[in-house]
Amino acid sequence: MPCIMIIKKGDAPVPPSGGQWLDFQTVAIVDDTHVFGTLEAAGLNFYHATITDKNKSDVDMQEYLEPRYQQNNPANPIIYRRKLYINPMAPIAVTMDGTGSAVTDFATLASATLVNP
Repeated sequence: MPCIMIIKKGDAPVPPSGGQWLDFQTVAIVDDTHVFGTLEAAGLNFYHATITDKNKSDVDMQEYLEPRYQQNNPANPIIYRRKLYINPMAPIAVTMDGTGSAVTDFATLASATLVNP
């Protein structure tokens, strides 16, 4: 069953911190049958990327939900809400920025993925 990634559109309007949602970070992954609420809809605060050849529980997809930790600071270990994000210059990101959503396969998604430093 395909899944839908709910991806942050724009940086969250809060002070910079490890918990801040940043542009093109995955917020959640849901089944393609998910009924979206008004605040989850594509366009205003979020993009939607439908991944046609993966389930939300697949290990490859779950990696998009992992935080980015810093090993040398146990008092403040999270430096990014998510380890992986989508390159804003990648074709899939350009499509989402223009329409609010995109339909793609995992290979295309993976080729557009970057790792936070």
